Amino acid sequence: MEEKSKVKSNRIWFIQKDWIFLILVIVACFVAFFRFPILQNDDHLSVVKYIANEWEWPQVSGELGSQTKHILVHHTIAACFYRGLELLRDAAPLKPERGVQLLSLLWALGTIPIIWLITKQLIVDKRARILAFLVFGTFTYWIRSSVTIDNDMAMSFWGNLALLTAIVLMKNPRLPGYRQVCILGVLIGIAALMKDTASLMIFPAVISILSRKWLYKERFNPLITRGLLLILVWGALASINYIRHYHDTGHLFSHVYLQEAKSVKLTERWDYFSFRYSAILQRPFKREERGDARWNIADTSFLSKFYILWWSLPDYLPDIPNPRATRILYLIAFPFSLCGILGLILAFFRIRKIPAWLPVVGWPVIGILAMLLGTWLFPNTRCSSLLRPRYISYAAGSQVVLLALAFQKIIKRFPKFRWIMGGLVLIQLIVFWWLLLSGPFYSFIKPWPFLTSP
Repeated sequence: MEEKSKVKSNRIWFIQKDWIFLILVIVACFVAFFRFPILQNDDHLSVVKYIANEWEWPQVSGELGSQTKHILVHHTIAACFYRGLELLRDAAPLKPERGVQLLSLLWALGTIPIIWLITKQLIVDKRARILAFLVFGTFTYWIRSSVTIDNDMAMSFWGNLALLTAIVLMKNPRLPGYRQVCILGVLIGIAALMKDTASLMIFPAVISILSRKWLYKERFNPLITRGLLLILVWGALASINYIRHYHDTGHLFSHVYLQEAKSVKLTERWDYFSFRYSAILQRPFKREERGDARWNIADTSFLSKFYILWWSLPDYLPDIPNPRATRILYLIAFPFSLCGILGLILAFFRIRKIPAWLPVVGWPVIGILAMLLGTWLFPNTRCSSLLRPRYISYAAGSQVVLLALAFQKIIKRFPKFRWIMGGLVLIQLIVFWWLLLSGPFYSFIKPWPFLTSP
């Protein structure tokens, strides 16, 4: 009997170490690094080059493009990478631009163990965690962002670290100390130093603190004090950007949509109440029709466009991603998207019993609400510039743990259904890797192609 027990134990050792299944995410990121050209969103690299050459930040209202509006902490770190590789040009195998892309990859790789810790805090069933990790490894938006020159992965690292801290804080029935609150404020502040979008996290963070009055029956006055302290610490860091904007432009906020509204071509509003699945499955299109444009009726639907951007590779690559693999991924990813929504609903109703679910719900919800508000105020369905899944990459931990919660519920309620779920996840993995590997490895082309997203 002991020998049989040992054999069985040896067979399932890899299941006990569920973090092993996150290795697929790491491998996918490295494959994307060599598979894709040097990718960037907007004009981040011009800002990095300016800092590397001048060793100062450009003015917000300068001629380097819209990305000067961010606090340029990540860009300064990237400039050090760029300058170092320039000085080592003869000895280093990487181009300086490639080093800046590598920095995004390092931020992404650092986020992965944080996501594992977040999931382990709240999900008991290892099978559910494993399934969620495997599906996470097929998040094309995440894999694409991990090798793109921008500041989203830097924000993601610090934002998910803040999420983990908020979960631990809310899991503890004892009143959080000032030190814990300050740490949370610093993490959100640092995330805002990477990208100002991260400041959205302050809303669910403060709500989480104040909600302890009802969730843990704590006195309100100490909670108000801690909420104000959290805002103060975050504000001390995030305000640097607003001070810089005011100094350079005379405005606390600076954006092309706000200061140059007449020069921005806005189109009709998004359709927020439809999901045009059949139209989604008609993509991608012919080579000459590529680019982030209003290709068909799905591109004017908020939910449809968000779905497309979540589950697709860049369609502006020199060689268009495999159309058949893309369509099958759109098809097979639909039930997992529904599982994410189911997880969000389940988590909401668990908050009263387990308060740690409040930040898990709050982190992505505040980002989606901001997208809804932004796309309503500044409708631009052509570029969908305010509708990108990478904007809520600071809540990637929430996305994975909500999937795991849905899988856990399904496994518990319908035990036999776990085999069907496992089969669907396997198909998803096969199709994703088919898509990822369908095309040339641009990194082995000399010189490396360089592409900016439309």
